[in-house]
Amino acid sequence: MELSLHANATTTPKTRAYIQRSKKTVAELAAELGVNETTIRRWRGRDTVRDHSHRPKTLTTSLAAIEEIAQFTLTSVAAAARGRRSGVTRIGVA
Repeated sequence: MELSLHANATTTPKTRAYIQRSKKTVAELAAELGVNETTIRRWRGRDTVRDHSHRPKTLTTSLAAIEEIAQFTLTSVAAAARGRRSGVTRIGVA
């Protein structure tokens, strides 16, 4: 089985399982494993040893209402005119 970790991962699934099972203090584990105490706390708070997705769950950009209307209108006009007139695009009439 090939292990696929993201570029900044400081632990492996085996290490994460060890962190979750261990009865040692956060400071002791961090020193033993050479990781930050925050890393220990995070893995102790999770139910799994798998990495979470690092992709955004939602888009961070959005159009204003007027921009959405304008884009819809331009797309509709272009689609309607596509069959009738050559040179009509979303950007304008050539």
